[in-house]
Amino acid sequence: MRFGPYFLLLAACTFDGPANPANGADADVAVDARAQPACRTLSTYQSSVEIDIWLRIVTGGQAQDYPSAANACAADGARLAILLTNEDRAFADNLAPNDRTWIGMTRIAENDWRWADGTQASLEQPPWASGRPDGGEAQQCVTLTDQGVFDDEPCDGARDYLCECAP
Repeated sequence: MRFGPYFLLLAACTFDGPANPANGADADVAVDARAQPACRTLSTYQSSVEIDIWLRIVTGGQAQDYPSAANACAADGARLAILLTNEDRAFADNLAPNDRTWIGMTRIAENDWRWADGTQASLEQPPWASGRPDGGEAQQCVTLTDQGVFDDEPCDGARDYLCECAP
């Protein structure tokens, strides 16, 4: 028996009915599958055609320390940028005009670096600057340098920063 392409479409689209607090659903929250993060509606975010990443660079007089930069991104519904691939880093590096731009990675313990979404960052995977991370006790936050590599730094310096509008 042949069902054709319409069967596949219907089989992939299921409906469980309205939210039901009895089965753990939150009745006060309406979910729209087409809804996009609010930051994707802001003209200050730029996207790449080749990769699914939306970034905003904040520079100049708006430079902030790491915690303030993270809060500013959150105010957009975004986070400091997670740059996992060479393509992500190249796109970010082209947007960032200055050396030392905050990105979404911090150290939470010795040799335990985490991305802004809480996932562990490999010390081998990201392209660290030569001799970095160097384990300085005060160097808990990460910047993208103008060479497209990562560097650990103290979190209190005012820097440009990259916000990522996560899907």
